[in-house]
Amino acid sequence: MTLYLNKRHGDAPNTKLFSQLDENAKATEHEVNLLEGKLKYHEKAKNAHTSSQIAHRGGLTVYEEIEIAKARIRNLVLQADGTNIKEVVDARVDDDGFVYPVLKERLDADKGEIKTQLEANKNQLAEMYRTVELITNSQDALSYLNNVEAMTTFKAREEALFWPQSANINELTNEIYVASQENEGTELRIEIRDLDTGSFKERKSIPIESGAYTEGLSFFYNDQGNLCFIVKASKMSGYNIFNYDTGELSDLIRANVSSKYAANKYYFASITVNQASIHAYVYTWESIKMGNPVLYTDFTVDYIPNLEKVQGITLNDGFLFMSHGKSNGRPAISVYNLAGELLNYYIYTKDSLASAINKKFSDFIPNIYNYNFENESCCVYKGDLVAVQVVNNADVVLVRHNRMLGYSLDVNVNQSRKDTGWMDTELLNGATAYVPERIPRIRRIGNKIRLEAELKGVTTMDTEYISYYYVDDFESLKALIIAMYDEETAMLDELKAKFSDLDRIETKEGAQEKADAAEANAKAYTDEHAAKTDNPHKVTKAQVGLANVDNVKQAKKTEFDNHVNDTSNPHAVTKAQIGLSNVDDVQQASKIEFKAHDDDTTRHITADERTAWNAKETTNGAQEKADKALADAKTYVSNFSWVVATLQNGWSHYNGGEDVVFGIDASKTVWVRGEAKGGVVGTTVFTLPENMRPPRSMGCIQIASGSAQVARIAYKSTGEVIVESVSSNPNYIKFDFAFKAL
Repeated sequence: MTLYLNKRHGDAPNTKLFSQLDENAKATEHEVNLLEGKLKYHEKAKNAHTSSQIAHRGGLTVYEEIEIAKARIRNLVLQADGTNIKEVVDARVDDDGFVYPVLKERLDADKGEIKTQLEANKNQLAEMYRTVELITNSQDALSYLNNVEAMTTFKAREEALFWPQSANINELTNEIYVASQENEGTELRIEIRDLDTGSFKERKSIPIESGAYTEGLSFFYNDQGNLCFIVKASKMSGYNIFNYDTGELSDLIRANVSSKYAANKYYFASITVNQASIHAYVYTWESIKMGNPVLYTDFTVDYIPNLEKVQGITLNDGFLFMSHGKSNGRPAISVYNLAGELLNYYIYTKDSLASAINKKFSDFIPNIYNYNFENESCCVYKGDLVAVQVVNNADVVLVRHNRMLGYSLDVNVNQSRKDTGWMDTELLNGATAYVPERIPRIRRIGNKIRLEAELKGVTTMDTEYISYYYVDDFESLKALIIAMYDEETAMLDELKAKFSDLDRIETKEGAQEKADAAEANAKAYTDEHAAKTDNPHKVTKAQVGLANVDNVKQAKKTEFDNHVNDTSNPHAVTKAQIGLSNVDDVQQASKIEFKAHDDDTTRHITADERTAWNAKETTNGAQEKADKALADAKTYVSNFSWVVATLQNGWSHYNGGEDVVFGIDASKTVWVRGEAKGGVVGTTVFTLPENMRPPRSMGCIQIASGSAQVARIAYKSTGEVIVESVSSNPNYIKFDFAFKAL
C-alpha cells in the first residue's frame, strides 16, 4: 500500500495545519504498525528467502557465491566432504608446477633434494675447513702464538714416579716421546706414547749420573734406520747418543750442551741459564748426530728477568722459542732470533689456559682459577709450537699454539714488541719480482722494518715501487669464517629438526585447533577432579605415614603437657631399666672436684715426662758410650796424616807459607790447607785421590796474597782442584777447605 501524506501547509500556524499534521501522524503510525506485523510474520515463516533470492556483490546471488567458495575448497582440500584425513591439494604442486598425487610424495621428493643439498653443504664446509687449515698452517712461527688447541693428554705418573722432564713428537710415526727420571735420578726412562690418544706403548731405561737432566729429547734415525735420542747421561757439559733400538749408549761427547736443548732439520741449540743471563750455543745438526759437534754460532740472549723459569727450548722457522712456568707459576713463552734479540714474550693467565684445555677435554680442570700448573719443555708439531703442560699434579697436556681458529689465551703482561708477521706487498710503476717464486714481502718487529725484495724494472730512484697494507692478524677473515661456519651449522641443525619426521607435519590451524581442544578438556577434567571431596585416589593412612595410628580419640594437648611435666616418676622407672643397676645411691664427685683431680700434675705425669724417664741412661750404658768415644778419638788421632799435594801446570808450594797438604779423618771428612803460587788461572793445581773426592762438584772463595784479593777454587767430583778465577794478579793463593768424601 502506498502512503500519501498531506504536504501542502500554509505559512501561518492555524487549525488546518494542526489538523493536517494529526492526519499525517495517524497515517504514518498505521503504516508502521502494518509493516511491523508483516515483518514478524515473515520472520516466523520457514522459507522467508532462499540464497538464490538474495543479491550479493558483483551481480551474484548469495547462492552463487557459496557454490564458488565450495568449489575452491574442493580444489584445495582432498576429500573435503568426507571423514578421512584432509589434505591441502595446492601443497601437492611443487615450484615447477608438477602436481603430485598426494602431499607425502612431494614431501619425500623434497626431502631427498634437501638431503642432497645438506650433503653438498657438508662437503662445502669440509672444503672450507681444509682451506682454513691451509691458511693456518701457511703462517710462520710467530703468527697466532696466543691461539691454542689442546692436543692430547696422559697421566704424568702413569708409567713413572717422577714428572716428565721433556717430550717431543715424531710426525712420521704419530708418536710422543717422553723423558723422565727414576731411582733417585740415576735412571733415565724414555716412553713412547700414541699422539692421538696419549696411550702408553713401550719404554726403555738407561743408567745416568744423579743430577743429569734430559730436558730436550731430540731424536733422529741413523744410517741403519735405528731410532736414536740425544740424552744427558752426565752432569758434565756435553751429550750422549742413545740408540733406542739396540740399547747402546755412547760415551760423553764434549760440547757446550746443557740439559735444555732442541734441534730442527738444520741446527741444534742449547742454552746455559745463569741468575741474570742466558747464553745460547747453536751447532749444525749433522755434526751433532755424527758425534763431532761443529759450533755454528753462540750469543747472549736478550733475556727478560721477570719471566718465569725457563723449562724448555725449541727451534722453529729460524727462531728460538723458550717455554716458561715453574711449579704453581705462570705459563709463558718467549721468542728470539738467532742473534739473541727478543722478538716477543707473552705471560698468560692460568684461567685462560685452563679454559682452552677444557674446550677440548670437558671439565678437565674444574676450578680454572685455582689449580697446580708447571711447564715441562716445548717442541714443534707441523710448524706449530707445542707446550708440554702439567696440571693438577697429575696430567700432562700437549697444548698446540699458532692455531688461527684456536682458543685465544689472555695475556696479563703485554708483549715486548709488536710483530706483524710477513705481509704481502703490491708492486707499482712497472716493477716486478726478479724471481717469480720469491715474491717481495715485508714485516715489522717492534720498531724494525724488514723488507725482502728482489726487483726488476726499476728505472729511477725517486719512484714508488712497493706498497703494502696490514690486516690486523687476519681477525676480519677469522671472524667471517667463524660466522659462516656457525650459520651453516645452525641451518643444518634447523633443517634436520624440521624434516626429522615428515609424516607428522601439521598445519598451523589444525595444530591450534587440537591444542585448544586438549586445553579445554584438560581444564574441565582438572576442575571436576579438584572439586571432589570423597577421596577419589583412595589414599590410605599408611600412604601418608600414619599406618600405626589407631582411629581412637587422642589426648588433649593440656593433658599431654601435664603428663610431660609430671616429675613424680609416673611410670615407676627403676635404675635397672635405664642401665644403672650397679650404681649405689651415694653422692658423686662434682665436675669441679673431678677436673681439679684431673689437672693435678703432682699426682700424674705427662707423656713427655714418661718418655724422658724411659730414655734415662743407666750407669753401665753411659760408661760404655764414654769408653767408645775415647777409643774413637784415639783412632782418629793415630790414623790421620797429612799428604803433601803433587802440584801441576806450573803451580808450586809457596815458600813463605805452608805447603799444600790434604788428609782424611775417621769421619770421612777431607781437610785441605796450604798456599800455592805461580800457576795459570783456570788449570788444575792438584788432583785428590779417589777416596778423598767430594760427592758432587763444589766451589769456594779463598784469600789470595793475604790482602783483600780473593780466588774462586773448584773441587771437582773427579778429583781435580782448579783455580777458576782471581780478583787480580796475586802472589799466592791460600787453600783452607773441608768437605765430606764419598
